[in-house]
Amino acid sequence: MAVLDKIGTMQKRELKEFKVGNCTIWDNTAHEVLSAMTSKEIEQPTKKTVNNYEDMERELLSMKQQLAEKEKQVQELQMKLQTKQEKEHIPTESVDELNKKVKTQYAISRRKTMEIEDLKATMRQKEIDTQKELASLKELSEIRLQEIEQLKLKLEDNNSKSMYNTLNTTLI
Repeated sequence: MAVLDKIGTMQKRELKEFKVGNCTIWDNTAHEVLSAMTSKEIEQPTKKTVNNYEDMERELLSMKQQLAEKEKQVQELQMKLQTKQEKEHIPTESVDELNKKVKTQYAISRRKTMEIEDLKATMRQKEIDTQKELASLKELSEIRLQEIEQLKLKLEDNNSKSMYNTLNTTLI
């Protein structure tokens, strides 16, 4: 009785169907679902399940047609892309091949940059050496010039002494 009272309460709340175990309760009465149906009735498809199956088959056929249309569009786009690439002579190399080429070019560029830096350093060193050599030669040149000036003075001094002696000897 307690169950029927609860069912009455649930019906007041506008609930009409309740499942308890393998029984369905309708309007205060219990019906066994599985025991009431024979095995033939369970195995036989109902009109509703047949209609559902047919609807699903129609949906599946529709989806297959849509898929075929999409595949056809993809093939058309691929053909257009291929003809465009052929017209523009775009290489159809793979991304891996292009990445390898980029890495190779980067390595070559890096090597060339290092060579340029080495050459610049060598040029700077040669410039420094040249400046040192030039300064040394300039200093040597100045020393030689001083020596020449001293020799000139000696020569003039000797010439003047020799003239003085010659004059003295001629005058005496």
